[in-house]
Amino acid sequence: MSDTSSEVPTAEPIERKWDVCFSYAGEDRKNVEKVANKVKRTWNVDVFYDRNYENDLWGKDLDKELPKIFGDDGRYCVVFISKDYVAKEWPRVELKIVLLRAMKEKTAYLLPVRFDDAELDELPHSIVYFPFQKKGWRRLAAEIAAKVGKYKPWWQRLPGVITITSAAILLVAVMLLPSRTNFEIADANENGVKVHVSNKGPKASQLVGFRLKFKDLPIKDTPMKVAGLGWAQRKIGAFRGADVFLTVDTLAMRLKPATSSPYLYRDIANRIAGDTATIEIDVRESDDPPASPSHRLQSFPARRIDPFIKKKAPNLSLMPPEANQDHIKVHVLNGSRPVEIGFELSFDEKLPIREAPLLMTGTNATTLRLAANSESDVLLNTWELPTQCDPLTSLQPKYDDIKPFIPAAIAVLKVRIRYLDGTGETSQVTSEPFPAQVLLPFIEKRVTQNELDC
Repeated sequence: MSDTSSEVPTAEPIERKWDVCFSYAGEDRKNVEKVANKVKRTWNVDVFYDRNYENDLWGKDLDKELPKIFGDDGRYCVVFISKDYVAKEWPRVELKIVLLRAMKEKTAYLLPVRFDDAELDELPHSIVYFPFQKKGWRRLAAEIAAKVGKYKPWWQRLPGVITITSAAILLVAVMLLPSRTNFEIADANENGVKVHVSNKGPKASQLVGFRLKFKDLPIKDTPMKVAGLGWAQRKIGAFRGADVFLTVDTLAMRLKPATSSPYLYRDIANRIAGDTATIEIDVRESDDPPASPSHRLQSFPARRIDPFIKKKAPNLSLMPPEANQDHIKVHVLNGSRPVEIGFELSFDEKLPIREAPLLMTGTNATTLRLAANSESDVLLNTWELPTQCDPLTSLQPKYDDIKPFIPAAIAVLKVRIRYLDGTGETSQVTSEPFPAQVLLPFIEKRVTQNELDC
């Protein structure tokens, strides 16, 4: 007797065009794009991110295309929820399509990511969200790659049969390896540059130095510091990563050959787009000698940090000063912002004269206002140049006592700047150091000719 029982056909898995599709509001594009680029470049995840398919969508009817994209073509859909997402029309259209498929299939097709505290009434209160603010875009990218089966942590990639002994040997071998640290440029704004540093070794490393360099711009190689830590070193733990925000107080400019005055931002603004910037980090890996750290560097288009250059490059420069017994004359070149400036005169340790505030000759005002993109000859004066007290005699040296030291001494003019464009910002620049001998007649008239008690 023949067997008349029939076999139940097995459903063939549906071939999808993408591993995952992204639904988001345009205001959140910056973070979404980071995730899209990471999952594609690192794990080769096929992702529908609309910016990558603008040409394909050109001329098509979205009322017909969106149901295919968000209803049929992806294995999963990541929904980036924010206040902008909740408020906008097209994201809500996409969400409706995603929800219809999720309810039809009764699977975790919808993967919600929360950018802020916005709520979607359509989603169950018990659904699990990915907290973007807490875990960040790199962790999200790894979770997406793991969800679609393109990424597994290293311990899940070990052979299926592995003994406890061999696992212990492997662990010991791994722990003997040194730290291995690299970084990438993550973001930049007018205040600094954020770099993401990752240590893929089993021992901690130390970041011990930071520098910013430019290929052709007339900006000197400038040491950078960690915002909030100053010049302190930064430790990166084993198998850990960290975002480090680097900044500078000011960018040191080279001198113009014709005038010996520093370049201003306005002099280099049109050259930034064609130049290359490099950040170099000194890393003390666990196997480096104490005095010989490793060097890591990343180059990138200088235009990425144009707002930073604009804020940190000098907005004002001084020509080399001249002097007679009545005043110091200095030519001031102002940049693109209106300013109010004040001056101080100081000398190096070779000349025992205390730092002195200077007044505007003729008005005795302590400050001077300059319009944007202007220049002016400024005449500076002071009533006296007080000398530093001699601790042995408790007397202030007179002019004849300090005169022999003037030829070897160096002077600088310090300029206090207050910006008048409504920002309330202040800064300070200094002139290029110049021989104190230039000020000889000015010094002679203002340093006491008599010995005075301190």
